[in-house]
Amino acid sequence: MKRSYRFTAALAALALAAGCTLPAFAAGEVTKDENVFIILNADGSVKSQTVSNWVHGDTGLSGFADATTLQNITNLKGEWRLEQSGGSLTFEGSGSDVYYQGTTDRTPPVTAAITYTLDGAPIAAGELTGKAGRVGIHIALTNNEKYQRTIGGSLRDVYTPFVTMIAVDLPAGAFTNITAKHGTVQTDAQNQLVAFAALPGMRATFDGLLPDQLNGLYDYFLDEVTVEADTGCFEAPAILLAAATSMEELKKDGLAGTDGLEDLDGKLDELENATRELQDGAKTLRQAVDSLDGKMAEFQASYQTFDEGVDAALAGAKQVKDGAGQLAEGANALVTGAEQLGGASAPLKAAIDAGQAKAQTMLSDYGALQTGMAGLLQQVNGIKTTMNTMIVDSGDSGNPALIDRVTLGAAQAGAEQAIAYCEQQFAGAASNDSLAAGIASGTGLSEDQVKAVLSAAAAAVNGGLETNKAAIAGQIAQGVDGSETIAQTKAAAGAQLGSAMDGLTSQIEPTMAQAAKVMGEADELMKLVYHSADNSQTVTGALDALAQGVAALGDGPAKLQKGTAELSKGALELEQGLEKLSASSKTVKEAIGQFKAGTGALADGAVELQDGVAEYKTEGIDQITGKLGGMNLTALTELGDTLEELADGYTSYTGAPEGVRASVKFVMKMEGPKAPAGGADDGRQAARAEAQPAEKPGFWQRVKNLFR
Repeated sequence: MKRSYRFTAALAALALAAGCTLPAFAAGEVTKDENVFIILNADGSVKSQTVSNWVHGDTGLSGFADATTLQNITNLKGEWRLEQSGGSLTFEGSGSDVYYQGTTDRTPPVTAAITYTLDGAPIAAGELTGKAGRVGIHIALTNNEKYQRTIGGSLRDVYTPFVTMIAVDLPAGAFTNITAKHGTVQTDAQNQLVAFAALPGMRATFDGLLPDQLNGLYDYFLDEVTVEADTGCFEAPAILLAAATSMEELKKDGLAGTDGLEDLDGKLDELENATRELQDGAKTLRQAVDSLDGKMAEFQASYQTFDEGVDAALAGAKQVKDGAGQLAEGANALVTGAEQLGGASAPLKAAIDAGQAKAQTMLSDYGALQTGMAGLLQQVNGIKTTMNTMIVDSGDSGNPALIDRVTLGAAQAGAEQAIAYCEQQFAGAASNDSLAAGIASGTGLSEDQVKAVLSAAAAAVNGGLETNKAAIAGQIAQGVDGSETIAQTKAAAGAQLGSAMDGLTSQIEPTMAQAAKVMGEADELMKLVYHSADNSQTVTGALDALAQGVAALGDGPAKLQKGTAELSKGALELEQGLEKLSASSKTVKEAIGQFKAGTGALADGAVELQDGVAEYKTEGIDQITGKLGGMNLTALTELGDTLEELADGYTSYTGAPEGVRASVKFVMKMEGPKAPAGGADDGRQAARAEAQPAEKPGFWQRVKNLFR
């Protein structure tokens, strides 16, 4: 709780004073940095004041007129001539920086009253030297910059805020058991430094504006501080003070930096801003969680589609696996068939080649057969002519036809004998070798072929004689001239012979036609099997292409077989992988459902968080930064604006021209009472100085050196 009070005190007061920062001037304008060094008497009253000024102009300062109320002005650096006239100080020379100092007897904005006690009893500073006991050093600050302003509708005394640093340097050999309420103690080998940060006048400025709950803050609006320590031989400590309307002014020159000041860092609106950011963050969180919850619903629906897609892919993978198995079986069969086809293609090609040769021979034989059949027909026609000449009508009286001889013999021998003679003659002709040989030599036929023709002719003639036997016998018996009958018989015999020969020819000619048809079809068939001009559309060409295709297959079927085996394996692995994915998808789907439920709960929690932050702001922060126990936030805001205005307006102690960016800070040092000359104290101090090694001076020692 103590920490929060101290922090809030800083927010309520220090930060209001420390926040004053003047806007940066444009390039080429002038800045003035004023440092006021004040020597204090032992009781804190002002003994002397020296003011050091540094004026800087970006474009040079020759002819520039500064405003000042200083006296005894001297130039500290460079070849500048400073001409003072009334409240104006003109610079004559060249350069961008002028350093000068002077004195003043004005009352500083912050003054100190220093009192002492020994063992609880008041004592003058000059009487303490060399004393022993419990020493108390009390420093009371007065803010001399008081104004009346209307705050919250009423007039109020308001003080310009000055952050005041206080340091009491107690020699390590002279003081022990140091206590300092609201202060910090730093120790080095030679010194014990007690440091405070104070805001004189702020207690009165804020009087009545803070609620009872925050009354403790007044303890940190310090107007006075106290240091207590045990001493065996008192020697006056060095007391240093530094004051400015901005903490940054003290920090930039190294006049601040004690641990005691760190607890006062910060501003009142930081807490309120942080709370506002917390509210905004809670609201943003709720919106983000609501959006997340909605997106999770969309994701859940989308993942449902994905899960169904995984199941569909799994079913497809099963089909791919089954199809790959069937493809593998077909590939195996293809390999077997290709091997068989490759094995059979060589004998088949050999058979085709042999058949092609046979077809060529067959076509050649067909031509020979066709020629032979034509010759046979011609020979049959020759036999017909020869037989007609020999048997019926030779046309040669010296060598009469067989009919004429038979008829003549019948006329000489009588009817019955004649007929028997005729039959005998014709029968003998059929078996007469010499007759057959004679006919064969004249026709080019074989004797057997001639005998066959003679037998047919004999049968025809005998048949004719048998039919006309009675008529012929009657004519012969009556002695009738048989010339007419003989002519009739010759005609009949010729007709019978012609009919017989025609019958033979009629048997040969259809056979020849049929043979020609068969050979033509055989020729067409052979052209389908083989064609000398264009073999691309024949069975032989197809088989050649097949043989070439089988040869071109090479190891393709084997590769296909291997590939389908790998496909089957991959399809199985795909199925197994998709089964795992499907199972995992179900797990993810369930997790999404749980996460969706979690986002819903998170959304509810975000609502509760936002409500809780609102309640925290209303019932907590607003109680601090708003109206708590009668705290008038409007008046406090107006007071803060007024303090900032006063701090911003206090930029110079001894004057600065309008438009110049000026800043000022005050450093005060108390000179303690000296021990009587030649006293024992001088000896003790000398002994301590001789006993202690020389060390690099500390920070506050360097500040003290500024006054030497």
